[in-house]
Amino acid sequence: MVSNMIFCNGVNIREGRPARERIRRMACGDFGCVLYCDLEATLRDEEINPESLAKFAIESVRQSPARSAIRYLAQAIEQGVITPLTYAYCDAILRFTGGVDLKEAEEIVWQSGRKFFPASKV
Repeated sequence: MVSNMIFCNGVNIREGRPARERIRRMACGDFGCVLYCDLEATLRDEEINPESLAKFAIESVRQSPARSAIRYLAQAIEQGVITPLTYAYCDAILRFTGGVDLKEAEEIVWQSGRKFFPASKV
């Protein structure tokens, strides 16, 4: 039987199982060959800003706790994955939740049981 899984260091990297034809390969400096998934955008250009990303992240905590975007952001920062929006995105989450760090922000959202934003505003 042939597996459709792609592994990197023993970890399945096909989150959500994107179609095999979306998997791309490229050379990337000292890393050599890098595999990535060329996914279609799910956000409009006007939604790619720190405030909108923070709202999506906050809502993800209650909608899909196992895939909390706040936790994902914290892990990315810990691993040194920094984008031009990383720190502004983090600051927006802290401002909206009142947390002192991302771990506390996630806990505030989870324990509060309240919606931080009206559903139609995101």
